[in-house]
Amino acid sequence: DILCEVVVAMIRYRPSLTGLACFNTWTLKLHSFRFAFCVGIFAGAASVLLKVFLPQIDNTVTSQTSYSALSFLVSILVVFRTSQAYSRFSDGSTMVHQMMGLWLESASTAVAFCRSSSVAESEIMNFQQSLVRFLSLLNAMILGELEGKENGEMQLAAFYELLDAEAMDLRALEHLTDMDERPVVVFQWVQSLLVDNITAGVLCMPAPLLTRVFQDLSLGMEKYHEAMKYVEVPIPFPYTATAEVLLVIHTLMAPVLISAQAKWFVWCGVFTFVSVFTLWSLHFIATELENPFEGDANDLNMHEMQATLNRRLAVVLHRTSSNHPRLSIRPTVAAERMTKLRSFSFVVNKHDHGSLPSRVSSRMRKSEREEFLGDTGSASMENRSLYAKKDASARSSSRKQSLCEEASSPRSQVSFKDGGDIFDSERSSPELDEFKLHVAAVSEDAPLGLNSRQLDEMHRTVG
Repeated sequence: DILCEVVVAMIRYRPSLTGLACFNTWTLKLHSFRFAFCVGIFAGAASVLLKVFLPQIDNTVTSQTSYSALSFLVSILVVFRTSQAYSRFSDGSTMVHQMMGLWLESASTAVAFCRSSSVAESEIMNFQQSLVRFLSLLNAMILGELEGKENGEMQLAAFYELLDAEAMDLRALEHLTDMDERPVVVFQWVQSLLVDNITAGVLCMPAPLLTRVFQDLSLGMEKYHEAMKYVEVPIPFPYTATAEVLLVIHTLMAPVLISAQAKWFVWCGVFTFVSVFTLWSLHFIATELENPFEGDANDLNMHEMQATLNRRLAVVLHRTSSNHPRLSIRPTVAAERMTKLRSFSFVVNKHDHGSLPSRVSSRMRKSEREEFLGDTGSASMENRSLYAKKDASARSSSRKQSLCEEASSPRSQVSFKDGGDIFDSERSSPELDEFKLHVAAVSEDAPLGLNSRQLDEMHRTVG
């Protein structure tokens, strides 16, 4: 019950049937909306009273551009501050999610490296269970620091869900609560745990591979320190103070200037309310978005983020994640299936385009093949093999002739593509070129009935 009263979840909404999000119960609960609404009502009522009781105010205003100039100046300052606040909100959210992804990646890598260990299973489980609990604790301590609460203020991190904290040393946790830099302490625990288990032989992978775990942890701490700048460094005070002073001046001047221009008192109240309400709404929105980690209704739901990381860390240690599925067929059969699924296209790029094979003829061969196989694709294997041999012979003759014509050209490139280039190299000899041409022809016709043994025989023949 206490947790429900303290934790405020981030507002999640969906547009209504009309496609508008403003028809939501949260609209009237917004802090920025309520304060701006009150200020707008005050300014609108003042404008109506001036128009009704002081109609001679029309003679005191000589320029109709006075209000436009004032509104333009205030709008520039307020909109710029709002854009900066939204940028801080977006960047802060990105950094926190990247940090959590790095914790998960480091845990997954370290757990996978334990598969090659030859030590006792109990030592491996001790390391894995300790690692995920330390990472959960580290993330909770970091989210608590990002709240930016002063000493004596209640932090939402005290109610964050930890991954089985009761299984850890309670004395160490008690000492942790009395320290100032708790994320740094827990981060050092994680690194010490890794080093101890490397020495014990639990993590026996080569050093270049083990460094990946430490790199992910270091990048996670770097994201944490980058996010802290949004907590410790607010938008400069002179800019904020100037914008607020101009907003107050605009609120006091708008009723006078608008009542002098409008002829009907109802429009005086409407125009004044809209202009004042809009500017103050943007100002309060910027104030709420400036720090996305405070735990308000419009900030990030870090309690849910902590719970999400705990679930993912638990999945890393699950038996299903540790035992990967294996092939249900023989590897040779799987390789043959993959060969039939892949299609290779032959492309020749060179300076002399006159000797290139015609793309039209290639399309004609494709249409002839489709006509031969039929619309249903139910042609027999004998017809497929016969057409494959016939097509391969025709392609080989055409490409040999093209190769002879190209012998005098200065330079060309050959590439086999399957969505992207498989290899791309300069021609070095006619024999190598002829080999590539035959490989292209054979690979392209392999799905039409040539098995792996026939492919090997043709490759040896060409070689």
